[in-house]
Amino acid sequence: MKDKIIAAALTEMEIHSLRFTMEDLTRRLHIGRNSLYKVVSSKDALIKSVIDCKTTHFAEREEKILAGADDTDTKIKKILQLYADTFGTMGNHIGRDLQSMYPDIWQGWQDFHRRTIHTVIELIKIGTDEGLYRNANLSVVEEILTVLFEALGSSEFLSRTNFSYKEATDTVGDLVLYGLKTR
Repeated sequence: MKDKIIAAALTEMEIHSLRFTMEDLTRRLHIGRNSLYKVVSSKDALIKSVIDCKTTHFAEREEKILAGADDTDTKIKKILQLYADTFGTMGNHIGRDLQSMYPDIWQGWQDFHRRTIHTVIELIKIGTDEGLYRNANLSVVEEILTVLFEALGSSEFLSRTNFSYKEATDTVGDLVLYGLKTR
């Protein structure tokens, strides 16, 4: 039942960001409030569970990518693809709502994003050592990735350009990787 509640909460988040109500959720699930609160104690706990579910799913898949036999270039592309697939529907509006409505959860969310970008930077370092990428100031690359992924999640940008989040992150990956290529 908890998985169904998390899935329904994700749907509500896509529609209303974090401004959905627990009543919205009970209507979507066709259950009563008491049934809902037997599984989740509060909306705060539910939001934390949703974020934990998404980040855990990402981390498990990322670990498999990193342990795989693919070359460095492919690993970076797969992690960026996984990022887009996992978080593409969440958008920047959820980040803004987390920051204003759930600051403790937002801080964990930010830490997760920083760790993910740091993983990509570590792979770029490996690629540089392999001669695949030219030397670059990786602090600048890390900041660029941080700002770009935040900006690309903006629903305003995506609607204005008619891009999907995946298309936008693919473009960032191509620019970063092929802008660094030595060959």
